[in-house]
Amino acid sequence: MRRMYPTANDVPREKRSLLAVVMAALLAVSVAMAWLTTRPKKDTSRSGAEIIAKLADDTLEGYWTSRHWDSCFIGLRRDSRPIDWQMQSRDRQSEGMFSGSLVTGDVRPARRESKWSLSADLSEGNYVAREYDDARHVVTETRITLTANEITVARRGGDQKLTAASARPDNYVPEGAFPLVLRHVATHGDTATVKMIFDDTAIADDGAINFVNARLVPYGDNAVRVEYSPGKRVNSRHWPGFTILYHLDPDRGYDMDRYEYPAQGVIYRRCKRELVIKTFRISDEEPAVKTAP
Repeated sequence: MRRMYPTANDVPREKRSLLAVVMAALLAVSVAMAWLTTRPKKDTSRSGAEIIAKLADDTLEGYWTSRHWDSCFIGLRRDSRPIDWQMQSRDRQSEGMFSGSLVTGDVRPARRESKWSLSADLSEGNYVAREYDDARHVVTETRITLTANEITVARRGGDQKLTAASARPDNYVPEGAFPLVLRHVATHGDTATVKMIFDDTAIADDGAINFVNARLVPYGDNAVRVEYSPGKRVNSRHWPGFTILYHLDPDRGYDMDRYEYPAQGVIYRRCKRELVIKTFRISDEEPAVKTAP
């Protein structure tokens, strides 16, 4: 009776040689796939720490050469309806020290204002942010003090005042330095995770500082997708996180050209200050941007 399946002795020598090569190739592919699926993933938090260390070694003066810089943005919905605005500035206060500010608002008198100062080597910094109501009364205030080894946060709202302190994470981004982290990821193509502090969630319910994780992923030419996720101390049902896509302009030293919230359908486009003033009918003398906290 003829055997249904041939054995090795039934196969001509040339075919056996070819079969051996194929089997060896399949084995090599299998081993490679197993290695790819079981090897430890790159620690993107370590990549974030390396970026911060690089910026500190280069110093801010290696990136920010002009004494003064400012920019304005208008936020637009999908139907191009303007919903809010931003004005920000940066100055070189003195040798080894920079400062900046950010003011945001919409059609109401209420707005948010924040100011920061940061040493060129990222070792010391101060930040203060205030949220105002329609009557221009302070609703909340957040302060962050940064040293080489420690971060202190104070948050005040109404009659409540909370303070917290923590060792400084190696991948923490000081206030004011985030645009340079975006620039590094866009130009070097490395995915990185950094820690940040957001005003509204700066201090968690357990009284500790809440660090938000920001995962930066290169996204095409001169763009970076940033996935913000709540820290372990914040209930994700109350603060689920979000994603922003930043587009940088290499002709402007990789300054931000626009950024968008894909899920919300909102895009912020860079514009002239005069357009903000005209669109939202704000005083030409406002906001009073002062860069010292």
